[in-house]
Amino acid sequence: MCIDTNYIKELENEHYRSLKKYSIHELAEIFPEAKEVLKEQISETKKKLKSAFKRAKKSYLHSLREPEVAFLCEAATEIIFEEEIIVFEKRLRQLTYQYDCLIDKNIQEEIIDIEALKERLDLKQIIEGYGFKLRKSGQSWLTLCPFHNERTPSFNVYKKHFYCFGCQAHGDVFNFIQEIEKVNFKEALNKLKIYA
Repeated sequence: MCIDTNYIKELENEHYRSLKKYSIHELAEIFPEAKEVLKEQISETKKKLKSAFKRAKKSYLHSLREPEVAFLCEAATEIIFEEEIIVFEKRLRQLTYQYDCLIDKNIQEEIIDIEALKERLDLKQIIEGYGFKLRKSGQSWLTLCPFHNERTPSFNVYKKHFYCFGCQAHGDVFNFIQEIEKVNFKEALNKLKIYA
């Protein structure tokens, strides 16, 4: 007898769609230890993020000392950003938001597909829109940092994130708008909706 795996998967999906969707507040009542678990997860994610940044900085500094392997170091730095730093920052935002919702019951859960919005935005184009001239440098673009005074460019712009090896300013397009405009996340989101 042959089992149709697609049919089984469709049944599982149908089952999950039929389950009640709980809000963060409802889950907190069911699972009172949630605050402590979230605190631990936030702390652990921060440690992982700090470690990933240290490795990215070490790789970048190695590329400056050893020009013959600079391309490999830049590629390693890009992989650390794409596969670790961005993932950990996204996780940290989610955990912090969930924790804030548990503490303050007045926070309304709002579902916004931020990742889809980020995919539509061109970070390089947005930064250039603020008057910064970017030049190609390996797998990234380079310019003077907008957040501190420097003579030698150390502000690296990748496809979906930026990192300054001078002042350690970093993040995605939302972080850039928040820093450059001195606004909170919600205001940055409203500004970026124009670009999308």
